[in-house]
Amino acid sequence: MWRTSFIRLDQIVIAFPLTGIVLGVLGYFVFPGRLFDLLSMAARRVVGLEKKTVVVDGIAWTYLEGGRADGETVVLLHGFGADKDNWLQWSWYLRKTHHLICPDLPGFGESATDPAGDYHTSTQAERLHRFLEALAVEQCHLVGNSMGGMIALRYALVHPDSLSTMTLIDAAGLSTTHENAFQLATQRGERQLVIRRPEDIDQLLALAMHKPPPAPARFKRVMFERAKKQEQHLDAVFDGLNNERQSPLDDQLAQIATPTLIIWGRQDQLLDVSSAEVLANGLPNNRCEIMEETGHVPMMERPKASARMQLDFMRNSRASLAGAID
Repeated sequence: MWRTSFIRLDQIVIAFPLTGIVLGVLGYFVFPGRLFDLLSMAARRVVGLEKKTVVVDGIAWTYLEGGRADGETVVLLHGFGADKDNWLQWSWYLRKTHHLICPDLPGFGESATDPAGDYHTSTQAERLHRFLEALAVEQCHLVGNSMGGMIALRYALVHPDSLSTMTLIDAAGLSTTHENAFQLATQRGERQLVIRRPEDIDQLLALAMHKPPPAPARFKRVMFERAKKQEQHLDAVFDGLNNERQSPLDDQLAQIATPTLIIWGRQDQLLDVSSAEVLANGLPNNRCEIMEETGHVPMMERPKASARMQLDFMRNSRASLAGAID
């Protein structure tokens, strides 16, 4: 899902003096791209996340890091065409108790993009492992949305000892008992997640969210112009992911012992909710939560409710482990 994080932090109220209002209006009409970036920076600062960069195996990763320095680490993986800022609202609820890392996966956001690069989820999972090694993260709670969920599944298959828990939010990479209109269109070769025209922004928001919030027109223009520059790259990545779809991970789920939280929006129009049942039936140790009136990105549509599920799950998993040790 392409980036839709045009700053919806309900907890944040910024009081501008008159000069600030004038400059804000001027920026919106004259320099909307710059204002968009400034608002993103302000939101990160309020949440307490700092943008950083690290080079691993020749790949420059851009990521957000913050929260409680001595807390357990939670790593948050975005979906196709999205970026690290999709997790800002969720991070607000975890920041006081956990150490947070939100990377732009290679090929997305501000991280390095190689037109000839390999962006299959198995490759990205191995890159993620080396990225976490570079940050000295030996153990984490891994959370993935959509494509990020498929990467998390592959990571759990290869590096289970590195995970405390895993959370899959409307995860890709699974079969379904009901193929929705988007999935059927994808089979026909359509790439509805790749932005080609300005009006595609509204169509994509309507696909991704059950009740998409209004987006300022000039900000949507900024989003379109930036996405258009990535059109050919995203076409290639989307085709690669669609090829992976031909071999779902269903038959490998039984190998994953990691405690797993499954969160799915009932009204998801991209990946049908029936895939949640595939996960729940296949994973040996899981808890499944279906969120009503919610689409493909619960962490953005219902951040408070879904973040509470995550916090409760990590707390209960820790208690269960302590009981087993005792």
